[in-house]
Amino acid sequence: PEGAAPLPRESWRAQLEVTTPLTPRLRVEHPEEAAGTVVDLPGLGRGVAESALGALRLAAALQMPLREAAARLSAAELEPGRLTVRRGNGFLLLDDSYNANPASMEQALEVLRSAPGPRTAILGEMRELATEANAHHEALGRATRGLERVLFCGPSGAAVRAGNDQVELVPEPELVARLA
Repeated sequence: PEGAAPLPRESWRAQLEVTTPLTPRLRVEHPEEAAGTVVDLPGLGRGVAESALGALRLAAALQMPLREAAARLSAAELEPGRLTVRRGNGFLLLDDSYNANPASMEQALEVLRSAPGPRTAILGEMRELATEANAHHEALGRATRGLERVLFCGPSGAAVRAGNDQVELVPEPELVARLA
């Protein structure tokens, strides 16, 4: 916007610290504070961390004190279904059902792998991939290798199984809900 300060050109760096798999913090090194700023992230995964760093840089450009921006960021509420943790009776569910795509699935599986086992992935179709759908679903299957259990529901089941022959194909979404 007209009259806004330009983005700082100084170097900003961030380190994602995971004290436990489900309590991520971001340590941001920036020119304003020699000690850096620690942000308790409002969500899980590398994508949230990258977005948080961008938001903090924007806050600095808008001349908001970084400690205030970090506090606001920590209290932010994310869209439901974006790597949301749900706690059940003896289990944790990582809900990343908002809008699956290859990058979000990679990040969700990365978080799942960092969680204590046994780990089960319950996956559905990634849509809007056009001619690349089979290749991306096969890569998704490969990315699930080593998990204790993988369920998939959707038209690309054969492609997912081509990447991991241990994937269990579930024909109906209602059955997935019961299994979950």
